[in-house]
Amino acid sequence: VPPGVTSIQESAFAGCALTVEIDLPPSLTWIGNSAFDRCGMASITLPDGITHIGESAFESCSQLLSFDIPPCVNRINDSTFRDCVSLPRITIPPTVITIDDSAFFGCDNLRDLELSEGITIGFGAFRSCGLRDTLELPYSLVTLEDQAFYDCPLSEVIFPPSVSTIGPSAFRSSSILRKAFFLGNAPTLGENVFAEVGAGFTTYHLSGSAGFSTPTWEGYPAVELGEVDVWLLGYGYPLDTDLNQDLSGDGVTLLTAYALDLDPHQNLIRHLPAPMVSGGALAIRFYAARPDIVYTVQTSRDLRNWGVDDVNLSGLGADNHVTASVNRTSPSHYLRLVLEQSAPDP
Repeated sequence: VPPGVTSIQESAFAGCALTVEIDLPPSLTWIGNSAFDRCGMASITLPDGITHIGESAFESCSQLLSFDIPPCVNRINDSTFRDCVSLPRITIPPTVITIDDSAFFGCDNLRDLELSEGITIGFGAFRSCGLRDTLELPYSLVTLEDQAFYDCPLSEVIFPPSVSTIGPSAFRSSSILRKAFFLGNAPTLGENVFAEVGAGFTTYHLSGSAGFSTPTWEGYPAVELGEVDVWLLGYGYPLDTDLNQDLSGDGVTLLTAYALDLDPHQNLIRHLPAPMVSGGALAIRFYAARPDIVYTVQTSRDLRNWGVDDVNLSGLGADNHVTASVNRTSPSHYLRLVLEQSAPDP
């Protein structure tokens, strides 16, 4: 396409047996409806200045293997990539705030998906896509339209607190879907939201969230989550993860990271509570707000005999931290923090 061209109009290349890359000029800003519908190219690079991609613009481009949406595009229109059956991935920039109806319907090789905050998802937007493993919907998503992820091979889905409505058949026929996590109050469900999903499908919700019930909710098995479960999910760990593991190899267990509100994906050696010496006192300051953790500060003069006598604790402050201190009464004085997970209520 020659320099200076600013738009490619409706159906301009529809049905062409294009099998090579198309060279588009930097001046291009507009692609019309069905402009490349049923074309055979494997890839296409769009100029960064593109602001509009029309409905069905790349529908049924069955050989398309890669596609990057330009940063100025804020909407993926109806059926834009419908039936692009070979497309394994697509980069959706944070500028995109709307994915319209059937935008990726039938992209059965599309495996991974990252969605930005503030996005809306239309009717059947990802129906019959190849999305696998865990789908974490973006915070600020309020409504999930009908059939949005119908017939997707997802294993679990995480709903943020913002979701208030899930449309009919949103996850219907997702035949290996076994877990749905709700991190806020119960949304309103349309008909057959989780019909024909995986065997043993279970919903999970936070303790204290409104609108849920156990052992069933809306006809589905329901389990109430504890705070540690939410923490594990937030960092991408399965609910049955052993907290005594040191998965990062830095000498800090998951239980310690959880108890002290630390990111387990980081090297945590430098983030552990450090001793402070002021005047005649030795002190440590640490996060202490996990309700299922027992925090105990012990003192010793010889590293053999430990006790809690003479340890002074300040009250839990607004930042959820506590300071523990002891007066130094011998040349050598030590403090240690003991973290124990309390047993769940019967």
